[in-house]
Amino acid sequence: MAPVPPSVPEVYRSYKKSTSAIVKWLTSCTGASPEAPSLSLKDMIAAAETIRESQTEIPPAIYWAFRDTIQNRSILTDFYKSGESQRPPDNASDTSHEHFTSTLRRISNTLFSNSKSRTALERENHIKEHLAVNSYGVLDIEELEDSTDGDEELRYGPRPMGPHLEDCFRNLGLLDEDGQCRSISGDVFKKYFDVIEFYDYMVVFDDTFAAVHRYWKQCDSSPLQLVITAWLTNIAYEKIKSLGSWARYYFAIRNHEQFLRRRATWLASNDRTELGLVDYDGACRETFRDGSGFIDASDALKTFMHTIGHASQDQKNPKFEDPRVMIPHPGSQNGNLAASTCMFSLLRSIRELTGVHKPGEHLSKDWEEYMNGVIELDLCPEGFNNWIYKLFPGQFNPLQTDIRDYLTKSRTNGTTVVFGIELWLKTFSTYISNEHAGPPPVDCRIVALRFAKEVLKSMRALMAQGFCEHKTTIGDLTDALNAYISDNRFDLYYRSPWVAGTHISQILGEAFEKGLPMVVHVGTVCAVLHLYNMFIQLGLVDAKDFQLLELLCSSLDDITFLGERPRDNFVDHLRRGVTLGKVTEQPSSHDKRWLLTSQIPWYSDHEVHSMSDQYSSFLDIVQEKYRVTKAVKCHFYGEGTSSKCEKRARERWRTEMSDAPDVHQMESPSRTLEYLHGLVEAEFYYGDFPMLRTNWFSVYLLCKKTLERMCELGIPIKFWMGCNMHGLACPDGGRLAVHLVADIAELVDRRKEGRSVPTRQSGPLEGIGEIQVARQALMDCTKGLNPSDFQWNL
Repeated sequence: MAPVPPSVPEVYRSYKKSTSAIVKWLTSCTGASPEAPSLSLKDMIAAAETIRESQTEIPPAIYWAFRDTIQNRSILTDFYKSGESQRPPDNASDTSHEHFTSTLRRISNTLFSNSKSRTALERENHIKEHLAVNSYGVLDIEELEDSTDGDEELRYGPRPMGPHLEDCFRNLGLLDEDGQCRSISGDVFKKYFDVIEFYDYMVVFDDTFAAVHRYWKQCDSSPLQLVITAWLTNIAYEKIKSLGSWARYYFAIRNHEQFLRRRATWLASNDRTELGLVDYDGACRETFRDGSGFIDASDALKTFMHTIGHASQDQKNPKFEDPRVMIPHPGSQNGNLAASTCMFSLLRSIRELTGVHKPGEHLSKDWEEYMNGVIELDLCPEGFNNWIYKLFPGQFNPLQTDIRDYLTKSRTNGTTVVFGIELWLKTFSTYISNEHAGPPPVDCRIVALRFAKEVLKSMRALMAQGFCEHKTTIGDLTDALNAYISDNRFDLYYRSPWVAGTHISQILGEAFEKGLPMVVHVGTVCAVLHLYNMFIQLGLVDAKDFQLLELLCSSLDDITFLGERPRDNFVDHLRRGVTLGKVTEQPSSHDKRWLLTSQIPWYSDHEVHSMSDQYSSFLDIVQEKYRVTKAVKCHFYGEGTSSKCEKRARERWRTEMSDAPDVHQMESPSRTLEYLHGLVEAEFYYGDFPMLRTNWFSVYLLCKKTLERMCELGIPIKFWMGCNMHGLACPDGGRLAVHLVADIAELVDRRKEGRSVPTRQSGPLEGIGEIQVARQALMDCTKGLNPSDFQWNL
């Protein structure tokens, strides 16, 4: 037979201790002497009913004791009945255990199901009269997986911790010698968790660094890898910033020097093994907890602040610095000196950028309010936005805001800044020393500039075609890209992979946010895709000649076709697609136009302009300044925005992202980044034509060109007369061609249904003039195009 699983003795020990606690508590409630023999089952039931009727206060630990003993007794009974144990079959014993477990369940229901009795947690604000007060200390109960724990803890108090907690208390001198856990108070818990939480706070820097470092070791020289890895790095850094804000108040640490003193005291006063703090396999502690990561960058900051008054601030002629010469490789002999030089270069660059990337002194107050999120750009005074990178404040340059604040007003947590500097240097060193199967790492600054120029080229082409809708937004992005490209900086900071990757991320986010709404602007893209799909269904064109349109139909299926490509009733599907599903009824008469002007969305409509948020978690987090907020978690899990949805998303996130082995459970940096990495990789790589990588400006211009070509070819046959229009100069503007596509769709629907088509020639569909014109326009403008030409070069 199979040996007893190692968990069985612990389950046995746990349920025995919990059962003993329940019996002792019931005995005390009856007034009997603790030395009296154990209660019978009948006496236990009677005691429970007495407690219920007298509304006796029930300690929260008793609820968890019932939970533990019922579940663990059931586990053992099932194990022995299964025949997997070495014990001979004993039906009588099994029946006895089942009866006792059933009795305990009955008693538990008596006490806790719609009971008149209240737990101590519920009665803490009530006057306690005629109560048999019972105190029970810490129960050694293993964590049990139960989806109701959150609600139960609100009612019955927090679940007691695991079995190793007793040993930890004893090692800290917080337990009586008898170890019966009868006198544990909240203050003792506070002292214990202060020790544990400060340890967790120290090691989370190592865990976060190791999680980020893993992705930089895998990062190659492609722009897309830079984007993804920098995106993850920014998320990790924001998590550290958030943790630093919490620690500043929880541990009453006002600056980094106080943190270093407390760290030294902790390491000298506590033994991690005795506390039960065993690192999980693969945990690296050589950088921060046991290494010099908290010290090297701190020394560089101190020295730089002492010399800041003598340092030149030459903003007009940025230095050219070669990373291959300056950045120390891992394990190099002069690593410490080279690292200090690189940190000085970083701090010098940040100080120079502080003077460049903000308005004049007369707007300094507005600048500070804007950077702190007090006012938005639209509310700033005139002239405020005439500064370089006006669309890219704060998070556009990693560490810039935090280091600037630390150097000027010391408003930023020093430990966070130290971690950021160390992370910047270590990721840089790892990136340039990577040995890839492909080409060696390239200059990250060049990669970022090339991408910015590519986006700028598309923006200029859009504006050259007379796109005036929401011109301020498009124009601002164009101006910002011009300023970015003109900034002739090649110092270490701008050439670092974290910074350059963040620049590409921000520019890509802006391009996607402002580009995707072009898909629904005046129905242009939607009309072309519906026209193409209709011709495919009729067999008038061959899909292999229109690979780009096929991929666009697949990529935009939810937007243009509302989930399914139509096979008939084309005009009604076009009506719903062009209006995003808002218009479903047919016109009341044929004399009326098939759609009103106001029914087709414009680029500037709020609903249209914010649609990109729904299709990209990457953009969602960029817009939240790399913070995984409640709204972002709801987006991840497809939840709504109500408080209940937020709670479900928050609890699910906490459960899935926590794998800490110690008593104090917290979000695991490694698991969090792994989840987000998989999520964003799917957005960039999933499907033949990922939306996030698509140049939607070029797609819109192509579809606009196709419809214009259709109108030009239709002039000889007076294509637009049936639509009651007046040519290309019609005030309806770009919507004219959309109406022409609708006219063709209605013609096809009538012919397929066998209805007459007034003023239209008979014969096959392909012989009708309007269809010939539309087909020719598709052939002229979209046939044989390479889909890769309509995606960003990432």
